[in-house]
Amino acid sequence: MLSLHPLIEAAALNDTRRNDRLFACIAALVAGGAVRASENASWAHTMACYRFHQNDAVPLHALYDVVRDAVRAQLPKGARVYLAHDPSLLDFSRHNTKRDRVPIGDHRGRGYELYSLLDLD
Repeated sequence: MLSLHPLIEAAALNDTRRNDRLFACIAALVAGGAVRASENASWAHTMACYRFHQNDAVPLHALYDVVRDAVRAQLPKGARVYLAHDPSLLDFSRHNTKRDRVPIGDHRGRGYELYSLLDLD
């Protein structure tokens, strides 16, 4: 059984309250409640998770480190795992009301990059 507490406490989030918020967001997902308003997750919790992930003070590499360490902890020693990467470009070039778009692809489009990873053993 994977224990998330040590992994999250070791994350370089620079504030114990951020570590607590990350644990709360992950716990809600693991419990089957998506990070959205539903009978399983309150609106306040949903907005808190959104603000957490939008916080410029939360280093993205620290969140990746938690995920990487969690995957490694699940693997038996000496086992192999294959990683299927899926970088998807979400082009919102014609949606000028979206102010947080970034250059994507060949840098002519503007939108978001969605990066998914599936591990196969």
